[in-house]
Amino acid sequence: MAGASTKIVSERYPNTARVIYEFVATGAGAMAESLDPTTELGVGKNWKLLAIFLKMSAAPTTSQNFVATRDRGNGSAYDTIALSQDLSVGGITSLELEFGKDKDIMKSTDCLTLAYTNTDTGTWGLIVLYELL
Repeated sequence: MAGASTKIVSERYPNTARVIYEFVATGAGAMAESLDPTTELGVGKNWKLLAIFLKMSAAPTTSQNFVATRDRGNGSAYDTIALSQDLSVGGITSLELEFGKDKDIMKSTDCLTLAYTNTDTGTWGLIVLYELL
């Protein structure tokens, strides 16, 4: 998880107890990030994936997928792909994905892996928003 960090964004909704967390990572080589709130924050709580933001410094020309995988703690047989997007199709340099539905609830033993081969070595910036339940 080199280059990754976790920060509290702050309470985004006044007069509520809702706190949104922000996982931030950047790099210029291959992306191999893992968001695990139990490890990052030291708490064993279920959590909900809210959004993924990806920014590339230039449009990739090599056909490769950016992949976000729900890595289920009860075994690889239960892992699912939340997103698989070839960034070279359409020259994508910016990607914003909203989640936050009941299907996006993750157990305390689950993590989210984010991967991109990045053969073109573009600089990338990644932000994942989530909340503890």
